[in-house]
Amino acid sequence: YAGILLCIIVMAVSASIFVIVPEMIVGLYTEDLQVQTLAIQLLYMAAIFQLSDGMQVGALGALRGLKDTKIPLVANVAAYWGLGLPLAYLVGIHFNVGPAGMWVGLITGLSTAAVFHSWRFRILTNRLLILPSSRKFT
Repeated sequence: YAGILLCIIVMAVSASIFVIVPEMIVGLYTEDLQVQTLAIQLLYMAAIFQLSDGMQVGALGALRGLKDTKIPLVANVAAYWGLGLPLAYLVGIHFNVGPAGMWVGLITGLSTAAVFHSWRFRILTNRLLILPSSRKFT
């Protein structure tokens, strides 16, 4: 759990920078006011993405450490391709929300994967903790 928490903390620092000084970040890349306005809005969404990404990366790494790779792979495909991408298209293009709508899909897919991987890590580690105490010695 410490690794997952550390990933979330590091990404929270990054997210905080996105929220606190978005104008400074965007100003490094463009002077176009329309682009700056859109980019600043998207940086707020990227801050949310950062938190979910930290949770997902930490939990997925912990699952790899437990040699659990097949189910997380299927979960990632389902979360990104089955949920995130269609939702990004639906909100961003079909409902004409634009780039922010695309980010809604990306954040939803990533957050779904993050929650699933964290839940799975908890289930697997609880099994490892319970298993030895359930054995009977004769």
